[in-house]
Amino acid sequence: MNTLRMFLCFIFLVAVGNGQTTVPKVGEYAPPLTLETILALQPVDEVTWEKLRGKAVVLEFWATWCGPCIEQIPHFNELVTKYSDQPIQFISITDEDKEKVTKFLAARPIAGWVALNPSRSQFKAYDVVGIPHTILVDRNGRIAGITNPSHVTDSVLADLVAGKPINVATPVLMSFSNMRQDSAGALLDILIRPSTSSNSGMSSGTGQFRALGMTLRSALANAYRIDPSRIMAGPWADETRYDIQVTTPSAGQSYLFPLLQQTMEAVFQIKVRRETQERDVLILTIPNGRTSALRETASTGGSSLSSIAGKFSAINQPIQAITRFLESKLQKIVIDETELAGKYDFIIQYDMSQPEAVVTAIREQFGMELTSARRPIEVLVVEKSNVARNAER
Repeated sequence: MNTLRMFLCFIFLVAVGNGQTTVPKVGEYAPPLTLETILALQPVDEVTWEKLRGKAVVLEFWATWCGPCIEQIPHFNELVTKYSDQPIQFISITDEDKEKVTKFLAARPIAGWVALNPSRSQFKAYDVVGIPHTILVDRNGRIAGITNPSHVTDSVLADLVAGKPINVATPVLMSFSNMRQDSAGALLDILIRPSTSSNSGMSSGTGQFRALGMTLRSALANAYRIDPSRIMAGPWADETRYDIQVTTPSAGQSYLFPLLQQTMEAVFQIKVRRETQERDVLILTIPNGRTSALRETASTGGSSLSSIAGKFSAINQPIQAITRFLESKLQKIVIDETELAGKYDFIIQYDMSQPEAVVTAIREQFGMELTSARRPIEVLVVEKSNVARNAER
């Protein structure tokens, strides 16, 4: 059997209990609400389904460290404003403490109610295995949909308020979280397998890295903290997409990416080395007299990247996220010489029909410029091992 094939579903798991709960289903009454604290503009008494009867309810499970959650805040805020005169209540639930959440909200306000649930009773009751995670409840207290905030559209809410059946898609992140339903309580969990998803995405947080539909080249770029354009590998590095999950204890955060590196070298039977080569590049700078329009992150730990037609979004990302984005669009190595050392939340919007639109977008939206130059560049050389070559013969 091909050595690579034997490793494709490489799994190492140390569990301390499965923590299995009853999974709430669409059509059933929602589990009781037990929220310790409600943060709202107006005082709110104890929240129960009885007191909310007659209102549709959107329960959004989130955290200040969750990049994909933060990315969806503007979307939900718009919906809250639009439906302010309708019988619907938005409740964002986190298991974090009041001090951390209050500080976050000062930088990134959330419309609707923000509920604190440090006991995680609601996370367990609603079987929340990954965030962001959205529960839609109808005006009679029954679960109408389980989804991701990006799928909660204007039309979905209109049907929810009207008492009509709703149709929401299973979210990418939820699908990825459910990829390993037996990993609850794991001290160490590693999974690599060929992806069957038509979507792609990546998120990381303390002690955790998750990727859905990622090529080997992109996975190596994340593991070795290097831009994909600087990885010298054959076409085979882009031919197959994988789902990848690595979870370590919080105290083992420093081992997360070295562990991912070693795992991929073993799974894909490759050899990796760094070397320096002279290359033509583009230099990213902030010209004299200009200031960067980048917004410092509000995230308390997690990060995310997402890309759809004409829009690239980032949460808690360094300036290198922009250089990597530019490299992917321009097919040239981009060097950061902005001297920006922080982490940022930003959105790049551009016209996909214009090849140089991303250059214009960077200039107009962030005050940055690209110029041609030549520089010695560190690259990652990736080669198949002798074992892999022999297995292919």
